[in-house]
Amino acid sequence: MPAREQSGIGHYPDLLTAFHEPMEAIVLAAKDQTPARFGARQRGEIDTNLADAPARWHRVNRRRSKPSPLHTWPAPTVGPARRPCSSTPATE
Repeated sequence: MPAREQSGIGHYPDLLTAFHEPMEAIVLAAKDQTPARFGARQRGEIDTNLADAPARWHRVNRRRSKPSPLHTWPAPTVGPARRPCSSTPATE
């Protein structure tokens, strides 16, 4: 992943992984906590990661509609055109 980032290649799974990192930190900070045990350290961890998550998710959404430069499998082919449904058979 770092090599692709340095090369300027935004591979979609890398962007998802980058978004996952702060989200996982948020979950782990709150996991198994009770209100009595949830303190300033956990709150700070959540706040820090929550500040970064929206920008990372925005990069995921921007990239979602663009093909990856690492895309190597063939593009899907378009099948035969479908006839519209009607009560009369179509002639070919």
